[in-house]
Amino acid sequence: MGKVSTVIELDLEIGVIYKYLENKYHSERYKKACIAVKGYIPDIELLESMDDEKLLFKVKGYDPLLRIHMGSWKWSYTLKELGEYKTAVTFCYEWSVLMELFSLGTIKSQAGNELVESVLALEALEQALVSV
Repeated sequence: MGKVSTVIELDLEIGVIYKYLENKYHSERYKKACIAVKGYIPDIELLESMDDEKLLFKVKGYDPLLRIHMGSWKWSYTLKELGEYKTAVTFCYEWSVLMELFSLGTIKSQAGNELVESVLALEALEQALVSV
């Protein structure tokens, strides 16, 4: 199994970050983007939810050409309050050996892209709320 992770600090209340991360896969924009880019909406499963502490998600790997599911991804967001308006977020992405094989070695890069996109989204949220 492969894994990538990082920790960032944000100038946001822990509850704001948790709520955003908990709901980000339910938005209509997310669903429309999935249809436009992937041709389907991944069935993302919330495996663990600890209020203002941790979220753990899972999705089966899917090959749209073969139309089969194989392997899986898991990712988690672990939050730690550092102060009233400061929170550390640990991002962790893990994948199965099958995903590694079917991706021909590109899965770490894909996971890294997902991680960086989540960091950028939280940074944009922070900038929008802090500048208000």
